[in-house]
Amino acid sequence: MKKKKVKVVLSVIVAVLVCGFVVLGLYWNGAFNRFLPTDVAKLESPDGKYVLIYQQLGDPEWPFGSTDVRLVLKDRDGRKIASVNTSIADDGSAASEMNIKSVEWKEKAVVVVLQASEMDDREIVLEY
Repeated sequence: MKKKKVKVVLSVIVAVLVCGFVVLGLYWNGAFNRFLPTDVAKLESPDGKYVLIYQQLGDPEWPFGSTDVRLVLKDRDGRKIASVNTSIADDGSAASEMNIKSVEWKEKAVVVVLQASEMDDREIVLEY
């Protein structure tokens, strides 16, 4: 009876270790990078009240796919006002400041135009 309990306990320990190594391997290979934002550019409004942050989400789809990006609008105290997730089609390239064609700070919103080599310009409006 004791030998059976020991085998069950050892089997459970081995199963937990194997699952742990699988998750750790996926982490090292970048499987979870899709959820990690990287700041690409920070743009401040002319009056200093707002900051627009352009982020890349994870890595571009391999080999020549799109890249997930996010625009985050914050106030001067760092509180998030709005955010928009989208993607750019730039032949598998990482997001860069070159993708921001224009930023126009209006009275009640900021208008951002994103550009990339394999897509039409995309206008995104974030309201204050």
